[in-house]
Amino acid sequence: MKCYLSNVKMVLDCSVKVEGVMYGIKISKKGKGLFNNISAKPKAAVCPN
Repeated sequence: MKCYLSNVKMVLDCSVKVEGVMYGIKISKKGKGLFNNISAKPKAAVCPN
C-alpha cells in the first residue's frame, strides 16, 4: 500500500491504542439475520514521511 500524499510505501500492521482506557477500540455493526452483530478490531497503516 502506498501513501496517496507522498507515494511512499506505508508501514503496515500498526495497532490502534487509546490512552487511559484498557478496553481499546472495537468497531461493530448491527445487522439482520443469523449474523446480526459483526465486530472487528481496527487495523492501521502509517506513512513514514
